[in-house]
Amino acid sequence: MFTQLPAEIIFLIVESVDLIQRARVMLTCRYLHQVLEPFLYRHLELLDPESHHRSHRLHQTLHDRPALISQIVTYHGPLCPTEGKGTYYNPFLPWELWESDDVRKSRALSIFKRAVNIRDLYFTDFIDWIAEYAWRPLREAVDDLVLDRLALRTRNDNVEIVHLLRNQPELTQLEILWGGGLWENLKETDIPKLKSVSASLETAAVIVPGRPVSAIKLPPSQGADRLEEGLLQCLNMSTRPIRQFEMRLCRVYKEDLVRDQLQALARNMPTIEDLTIHVGGRISGRMLLLEIPAFGSISSLTLLEASLVHTPFSTILDEDYPTANSLLPSNLDTPDSWADLESQLKKMCPNLTSLYHTTLTYLGLKR
Repeated sequence: MFTQLPAEIIFLIVESVDLIQRARVMLTCRYLHQVLEPFLYRHLELLDPESHHRSHRLHQTLHDRPALISQIVTYHGPLCPTEGKGTYYNPFLPWELWESDDVRKSRALSIFKRAVNIRDLYFTDFIDWIAEYAWRPLREAVDDLVLDRLALRTRNDNVEIVHLLRNQPELTQLEILWGGGLWENLKETDIPKLKSVSASLETAAVIVPGRPVSAIKLPPSQGADRLEEGLLQCLNMSTRPIRQFEMRLCRVYKEDLVRDQLQALARNMPTIEDLTIHVGGRISGRMLLLEIPAFGSISSLTLLEASLVHTPFSTILDEDYPTANSLLPSNLDTPDSWADLESQLKKMCPNLTSLYHTTLTYLGLKR
């Protein structure tokens, strides 16, 4: 029978189903409930902005049953849920059931000071726990964690972030999702195993040099009109070749700026194999045929929120690039579909295996 299997085998089986199905399996008998309940708390991801009430109930459960806290390995969710019973004025709720900010803050501190096994941490709310004095016990608790991934948000660019990383020698993924912070005191010996960085170009240029970073993501919310050569050269100072790169095209309607960004990227990081571009508008198939082959090692190209347009050849080649015509096959046709573009790019890029795109939408309508 299923219940006679060792707990380790049951874990392997249950790992292949989603969270709802795991909960249903738990309800079949007391034995499976006892075995699987801690398993449900290993990876907690509460990313839905409308899930504050569920986050509040989760925090209450962890506070009431502290033995479950040590099971948490991944936590993506609010540090201090802003909704829940009594957070907002409710004329039908007795005064004694209201919860103050101090109560919720105290509960959060009691939880995360015990969550010693977290390896992947991301607080999704905008509480500035890095800077505010009241969260100092939490910062000390985070210092004691052995993290593999850390995602940070800060609304204050004058916040010292380095002290959070100084005690994280095993950190491999760092994401600065909002704000920049101060990095002047970052030492060469800090975060020595870092492999992936998500941050603004300016911040990444400070973090990457001297570290084994092979994947860089410039968040769409922190795009720039141009990719500055000096900053890109700093990224190239990683101790490993940059293989994955993700960026946003700003002012996509200005084709010369788009070309400048792609050319700057190809000049400074020709080792990119996996390139993801947030287009957010129309992009010329002819221009892609001209610029993408400059990435000699590219094997995967992803274009997000993109609409393919047919640009006349004369608008792409100008006097500044007299030899550009020689880069294109003489029998090249203007790509009239994504499939046609992929076919032609594969002929020009010997390592390219896939071209993926998502359709441009406007007010929920595909364009």
